[in-house]
Amino acid sequence: MEYLGSLGKLVASNRCEGLLETGCIQWNWSANLVDSEVVSEFNLCSNMIQNVALSQREDSWKWLGDNTGSFTVKSVKKMITKDRIRMKRALMKRNIHVGNMDCVLCGDWEENVENLFTGCRVSTGVWQEIPAWCKIRTVFAFTVSDLFDFQNSCAASTTTRKEAIRGVFIITCWWIWRTRNQSLFEHKSFKVADIVANIKTTSFLWFKHRQNEVVVDWNDWCNFCFLM
Repeated sequence: MEYLGSLGKLVASNRCEGLLETGCIQWNWSANLVDSEVVSEFNLCSNMIQNVALSQREDSWKWLGDNTGSFTVKSVKKMITKDRIRMKRALMKRNIHVGNMDCVLCGDWEENVENLFTGCRVSTGVWQEIPAWCKIRTVFAFTVSDLFDFQNSCAASTTTRKEAIRGVFIITCWWIWRTRNQSLFEHKSFKVADIVANIKTTSFLWFKHRQNEVVVDWNDWCNFCFLM
């Protein structure tokens, strides 16, 4: 990790090896730990991994957002509406200091779930474009719950079209979140038009591979003129 830089310089090429019989970790250092900064980093590292138990079991992924350990869109929606997404305000509540608290996308307000997905001028710009593309009424949302209520109450001529709109809304939230992360961690620039274009592309691939009964090409999807 970046904040363990001094300690990392002393890690030998084979790093460390776990002793499964004892459950301990044996470190292989290239030099003795004598510098106070290095010792401090070692203690921090040791505390971080003290509850790690090694075994010969094959590694697996577990989704922490649901008690079953399986990923579901419903669990993500629940995390968002209950402000359990690890954003700046949520991290501060956990006494994790993140420095600048401003919204990554607009810089106008403190970053939190409601601002990022509904109040930020960037996300607001995106939500102005999406209804125009999907040919539905304008979105008025002050909270994330408002967004989900809107998508559920949105009028659609067919079940398939309603499912398409619901998918577009979820993918829109995902792209706003992804753009935020790309801007924060990769320092990537962005425009509202680029976010909308990514939403159209991702949702087209999702819809095309999800629906077996409906054939839609890229041009029709861009105009959202299928199943009127």
